[in-house]
Amino acid sequence: MSHREPVSAFRLTFQLLSKETLAADDEKLLKARWLAVPLDAVSSGQLEWEWATTARRLAQTTPNEVGLHLVEAIRSESQPSEFHQILDSLIPVCAPEVLLETLAILEADPLLTIGGDFRGIANFPDQGVVESWATTVERARILVRVGLPLAPGSVLERLLAQFDIGHDLEARFLSGSFFGKESDWLEGKKEQLKGLLTPPASPALQAWAKRLLKRLDAELKRSRSVEKAYEAGVLPLPWVAEA
Repeated sequence: MSHREPVSAFRLTFQLLSKETLAADDEKLLKARWLAVPLDAVSSGQLEWEWATTARRLAQTTPNEVGLHLVEAIRSESQPSEFHQILDSLIPVCAPEVLLETLAILEADPLLTIGGDFRGIANFPDQGVVESWATTVERARILVRVGLPLAPGSVLERLLAQFDIGHDLEARFLSGSFFGKESDWLEGKKEQLKGLLTPPASPALQAWAKRLLKRLDAELKRSRSVEKAYEAGVLPLPWVAEA
């Protein structure tokens, strides 16, 4: 069977979504035809939108089945970011199987974590499943990149004591942009770290925060020196071109 036939059948059935309510038989037919669309045909304009829209609708009643099929879509050549976002929204309400399959595709292609599309992993109800998966430093680094929180009693706090992920946590902590003076931004970061210098933070977390605070102190000294030079006119403002 060519791609044209299942695609045409799906697009015809897609019109069912125009109804205010979807009968059980209609939903069953829509899901069957949605699943039958070849994944390498999905990434094409209008079809991509229709496929993603159907995924969102079917996920309301069968999140696990939709989640697993989205994983397969992301594994294939079809990787629109919208697929990532739909799967991400489903992770907190899906079975552990969907979570673990999602983590498997992130392990196979760590670049997928760059876009920040898998923050739902941090909201999975049983974080014990997430922690049990992190059996290597590479896996622990993936959990850093998908945004698991770092706080006393957290999964990342325990992983910090097991694996060399301190630099990864530093990079995440210092990422992002800011407005205004750099020194003000650095002061804000220091305030966040001060709450991790004493219990209930673990010894490993306290040591990490202490090392990073020392680094920030040096950065703050440099930043204030540069800002003072700008204000005194010793250095030209960075946004003013020289004549």
